Amino acid sequence: MHVIFRLAFGKLVGSNIDYTAVLGNVVDSSRLQNTPDRFSDQKGFHPTYRKQRMKKVLCLAAASSVLVTACGGGNSSSPAAPTPVVAVVPAPPATPPTPPIAPPTAPPTPTASVAACFELKPGIKFLKSNDFKQLNTQETFEGVNAFAGVELRSDDTRSGARYQTISGGFVHLLGLYDYTQQGVLAGKAVYSSSAQIPLDFAPGQTVPLNYTVTSTSNAVGSTSTKNVNSSLTFVGFENLKLGGRVFANTCKIKLLESVAGDAEVIWFAQGFGFIASETQNAQGATVTGSRVELVTVLAGP
Repeated sequence: MHVIFRLAFGKLVGSNIDYTAVLGNVVDSSRLQNTPDRFSDQKGFHPTYRKQRMKKVLCLAAASSVLVTACGGGNSSSPAAPTPVVAVVPAPPATPPTPPIAPPTAPPTPTASVAACFELKPGIKFLKSNDFKQLNTQETFEGVNAFAGVELRSDDTRSGARYQTISGGFVHLLGLYDYTQQGVLAGKAVYSSSAQIPLDFAPGQTVPLNYTVTSTSNAVGSTSTKNVNSSLTFVGFENLKLGGRVFANTCKIKLLESVAGDAEVIWFAQGFGFIASETQNAQGATVTGSRVELVTVLAGP
């Protein structure tokens, strides 16, 4: 006990604790020496002694509390329960709202122009009512890089091909290749440079189309020349429904030759080129069995 107090407060006086040093000037030592015996009061403790005794008890209780705390004392029989740890579960990320489904975008309406009508887009392929197909390609014709509308048979062998370029304000008609039943080149027709259509062709306008055709037959090995004198009339722009779709702003052109007054009417659509044709008599009526038109788009937009 003396050692514990020494460690806690650093001072011992004989076998008694110097409370004056520990808790301040609580007890007057001269008064303690003159205190009568605690049993001299008939009613119990002498009042003065009882008061001083109570102070000592209080001082001892205070010192004991300090010692218990300093030495790690306390109730060792049941350690304090650990504070429960509450796991914080993060909230799941908010599900982003489902974006609205945009309606399908309609293809843009082709520009109403002659240049657009005669534009051939490679890769477009369609079936015609005469059971032939047309495939648009880009290839060479007589050394010139050109665009072609290739006519295919039902087995996809070539039957013929028409070539053209667009430059300098004109559609230049270059000529055509002809093929045998087996798809072998049988001959060609090369047009002179005057075979051209102006891009500023206006609806209702008629322009002359005069040119020379030089034809070569591979089977016979012969070459011939022919002059073509005709005229073109731009009837106007028309919306034409074929193959379950509407072709907007097609160019309707009438080709007039001096053959019994008959005229060939042709419709051209952007990217596709020729999509319909028919022969009309002098009265404007369609000649029976002459109409050929697109019935199914096989490849393309």
